[in-house]
Amino acid sequence: WGQLLVGPASDRFGRRACVCLLVPASYLSGLAHFACGQLKQLVAVRAVSGAVSGGMVIAVSVVAMELCPADRRAFVTSVGFAVGWVGGLPLLV
Repeated sequence: WGQLLVGPASDRFGRRACVCLLVPASYLSGLAHFACGQLKQLVAVRAVSGAVSGGMVIAVSVVAMELCPADRRAFVTSVGFAVGWVGGLPLLV
């Protein structure tokens, strides 16, 4: 859901504005997990958190690609995602 909403919003309002809204939303959704007292609340917070995370992925990756020189974008994008997965997966274990 987040990717579907953030794409058009970033075209209309700018990528920086979307990232500046998504970063605190991600932080607050993470904190909201601690306030859940019932399973229904946790499911709702997880849905919001997933939408925010999906929006962050698309917004930040587009900003990173735009900052990269045009002739290096494909390389930087592929290496960035590969390093993210390889480096991030051990943190989940």
